[in-house]
Amino acid sequence: MVFTLGHEYSHILLGHLEGAQTKKASGLAEAEMFVRSPEQEFKADEVGFRFAVLWSRATHKAEPIEDVEAFTDAIAFNWLIAGTDAHAKNYSLLIGSGAAVRLAPIYDLARILPYRAASLRRVKLAMKIGGEYRLSNIGLRHWQRMATELRLNEEALIDRVRAMAATLPDTVTEVQARTGEEGLSHVTILKLAERLKLRAVSCLRILQSK
Repeated sequence: MVFTLGHEYSHILLGHLEGAQTKKASGLAEAEMFVRSPEQEFKADEVGFRFAVLWSRATHKAEPIEDVEAFTDAIAFNWLIAGTDAHAKNYSLLIGSGAAVRLAPIYDLARILPYRAASLRRVKLAMKIGGEYRLSNIGLRHWQRMATELRLNEEALIDRVRAMAATLPDTVTEVQARTGEEGLSHVTILKLAERLKLRAVSCLRILQSK
């Protein structure tokens, strides 16, 4: 509910209703609805979900700090693996007893790395990091800006992302070995593992730059 409200209010904040076209709502004779582009919907998703996370952090008794960390970990992970489908509708909130709200485990992890024809220089993420969509443009300053936007400790956030980048190659090697033992050794897995390791090294280099 909070995400839905944040999403719709984001359209107002982002100026999407100014000069927007309208159409008749299906099944409602007197009602009209605004027509918005997919890009506007994704932007409203991004702002609305951040609103929901900050709201959870400020108002609930569950584990808001852990949820914010889990959310930033998910954003970092999708940056590391070039996960281009990580829009806000691929995140969910779990609502428990006593109005406790938790961030659900991440799911629907799609990445561009298996596709040889795709150029990482042209790829865009579904959600901005520090105001930037284009994967090849995201650098240390964008993570610094994101820390400010989410009211997080800048040094702690960047150290956390660096640690993820540093451990990703070994994690990929372990998973690759385990899948091999289970009989999964398709060439796509081998290529993906190789590209994930190279991507992790590249990201670590970016985060160590000044």
